[in-house]
Amino acid sequence: MNFVAFAYTNSGGTIPTIIDQTYTKGVPVASNGMFRIADIQSSVGTYHCAVWADMNGDGKVDAGDWFGVATGTGTGSAPCTFVTGIVAHPVSAGFTLP
Repeated sequence: MNFVAFAYTNSGGTIPTIIDQTYTKGVPVASNGMFRIADIQSSVGTYHCAVWADMNGDGKVDAGDWFGVATGTGTGSAPCTFVTGIVAHPVSAGFTLP
């Protein structure tokens, strides 16, 4: 699976508002699970860090995809520095972003 990692600001929907200024569709996750999210503006409020495999390529987190989110959040002025332990799970119908 081709996972991307990203920071997003919205909850409750299925289309993440990705806030990385350089990689607006997320950064590729290396085969060892490592990634680096950069270019988060200091004015950004609270955000989540997540990984996602969009299996049908529709840009929505929906059934058949894989998604995992970090338990903590960051802010533009105090970013998440070392996120560990994100586990992606299969997405079921009715999923919304945490």
